[in-house]
Parts: sequence; C-alpha cells; structure tokens
Amino acid sequence: MRQINEILRLRHQGQLSVRDIARSCGLPASTVGDYLKRAEAVNLGWPLPEGLSQKQLQDQLLGCPLPTAPTSDSSKPLPDWAQLRQEASRGPSAEPSEGALYHAR
Repeated sequence: MRQINEILRLRHQGQLSVRDIARSCGLPASTVGDYLKRAEAVNLGWPLPEGLSQKQLQDQLLGCPLPTAPTSDSSKPLPDWAQLRQEASRGPSAEPSEGALYHAR
C-alpha cells in the first residue's frame, strides 16, 4: 500500500504522467490509472489526511467500485437477430437488407 502513497504524491506534487509514475513505481500503467481513478472517486488527494492508516487508505480505495463511463449505446434498440439470421441464410439477393443499407453509409 505504500505504493499508493507514492502514486498520489508523484501525481499531485510531481505532476507526473501516469506512464512516468508507473515506470517510477515499477507498476503497469493500468494499475496506476486505476488507483488514481479510485482516489479521485473518493476525493482523496495529496497530502493524505492526518492519521489515515494504511488499512483505512486501502479500505477507501479498494472498497469503492470504479466509476464507469456512461454508455450512449444503451438507448439504441437491438437488432432483430432472428430476422437477420434468416436474411443471411437466403444468400445474396438483388434487394439489400436494412442492415446492409445501414452499413453501406
């Protein structure tokens, strides 16, 4: 957990990039990015609050779920897979299907 302290210190005091912090700490950049996202989600910066133990830090960071980006695709309707499968089994036709017209754009 001392690496989390170092990651936060390097990010806030040293203004280093995720890649530079990862290289300095010997960790994958994805891990450093994950820790920084988790720290941001619980409003944890540098310097760490007085009296915050390593256990409390670990609980705060690893106990919260990672924030997820909203997906804009959730409002789009799913295609009718049965109809598409049926159209595909017929082979090529003179009239393109709706899906083919969509993908041709």
